[in-house]
Amino acid sequence: MIKLELDQDGALDKLIEECAEVIHAASKVKKFGMSNWHPETKRRNGDALLDEIMDLGKSIEEVRKFIPRPSIKEMVNVVIGWFNQSSIKQQMEFSTTRFEHLAIYHDNLGRNIRNYFNLWHYPWDKKVIEGVDTSTEHPDTVSMRVIEEVWRQLNDR
Repeated sequence: MIKLELDQDGALDKLIEECAEVIHAASKVKKFGMSNWHPETKRRNGDALLDEIMDLGKSIEEVRKFIPRPSIKEMVNVVIGWFNQSSIKQQMEFSTTRFEHLAIYHDNLGRNIRNYFNLWHYPWDKKVIEGVDTSTEHPDTVSMRVIEEVWRQLNDR
């Protein structure tokens, strides 16, 4: 079987089709029960539903390839908005932190950035050296680039 690479429209069409098939299979389960057998296919309704759910998962993965990660600039603008809403004390504490010490914000601010922008959901090409992913697109690295750029902008550097 030859697998063709889908373009964005094809991937979205496939996603819509698979969603409809999951709805149809779930409706059969709801109406006739999980363990009831389809009279023609001789398959249990639950098994048919599971197959459709698995197909939907594959379609979701195809569509995810087309959803771009927010740019550093977009993320920086949002994070600066967070700082503008924070206390003067927090703003001063961050902006007076030495650049080389910004890693102290990796756990809290970095986690907020990674979670808010769903950075773990975007694919990236792993570059593992001695067991460590050093890719510039790794979510930890991306969130740190955002922190550094926010610091630069808040300090007009």
